[in-house]
Amino acid sequence: MAAEAPQAKPAAAPPKPEKLKFEPGDIICAQGEASRELYLLNSGKLEVLFCELDPLPKTKEEIARKSVRVAVIEEPGPFGELAFLLRHPRTATIRVLEDAQVTKFVAADGAFHAMIAKQPKLGVDFCRNILKRYTVSLQGISEANK
Repeated sequence: MAAEAPQAKPAAAPPKPEKLKFEPGDIICAQGEASRELYLLNSGKLEVLFCELDPLPKTKEEIARKSVRVAVIEEPGPFGELAFLLRHPRTATIRVLEDAQVTKFVAADGAFHAMIAKQPKLGVDFCRNILKRYTVSLQGISEANK
């Protein structure tokens, strides 16, 4: 009698997007952190902070204190896409300016792709954000080389 092949276990369902609430002063993510999460600001206002120190301070709070504001994110605003898509450490710290509601997507989360399929404008917004950051970086390099 032939032995039966073991049955493959069904893949675990990816985590669902998570709705989070933050208050002014809360730090959502910090520069230098390893992360595979992407965020969408549904309501509120956030600031993008950048710290030039190398090495970075040890705590999120110290990184934020020693950073400068480089941008403000208003709803609906995606953020965290570079770490999410490129698997790089966070390039900035995100701190809450006004009460905020955020949706968090995890890299293994197929729901992000489903959301983009249903709302292509969000995919375009993510691409615009990445291109804006790229343009600002190129401008900074150009200025430094003058």
